[in-house]
Amino acid sequence: MTQPIRTALVAIDLKELMPRVLSEGLRAAQRYGLAAHLVHVARGHMDGVILDLPEGSQSLNREEAVSRVRSVVEGEIERLRGAWPSEESIPPCALHVMVGEPTEVIRELEADLEAELVVVGTHGRKGLSRLLLGSVAEHVIRACSVPVLVVHNAPDVPKIEPACPDCLSIRQASGFQKLWCANHQRHDRPHAYHFVGRNVRQHPNHPLVFPMGAQR
Repeated sequence: MTQPIRTALVAIDLKELMPRVLSEGLRAAQRYGLAAHLVHVARGHMDGVILDLPEGSQSLNREEAVSRVRSVVEGEIERLRGAWPSEESIPPCALHVMVGEPTEVIRELEADLEAELVVVGTHGRKGLSRLLLGSVAEHVIRACSVPVLVVHNAPDVPKIEPACPDCLSIRQASGFQKLWCANHQRHDRPHAYHFVGRNVRQHPNHPLVFPMGAQR
């Protein structure tokens, strides 16, 4: 008897989050031995499909929309292939371009494919934008009956400035008795340290924690 193909469903958009979601989705599929079904849910109207692209929204007929999505996804997969470990292969992929409400489409496709994993992205909106737009990832988590991997947008990592050369010179010259140059002297604030005496049990509020086998 032929074994059914085990699948992961990876929901992608066509904007800045797509490369990260696609990469994490394909890596998860490869890790668990799953085929990857990629789905892009577009907005529909009477004359065709609206694609939300990095350069703006475009209204296309269905054939043009499918061709455009396929071109974007294939280009990103080729880019990933160059960074993929040489001893591993990108899992087999299938692409679905569908029109509708994203959560409903993802839930129905997950059930049709009997997917074992769903991968979605989140832009991490907060406050009013989250209240107005909602979170597709949150709705998918609630709607799907299988594990959902949520891929967050890459965090903004603050740039670390190099150390002040004058501060470094003062520290070396003073044997670290002084830390700051004149420009950064405001950082040199005294600190108060409080130490607990060795006989902790004499304190009325000593913690009731004992080593294993210790005498109380």
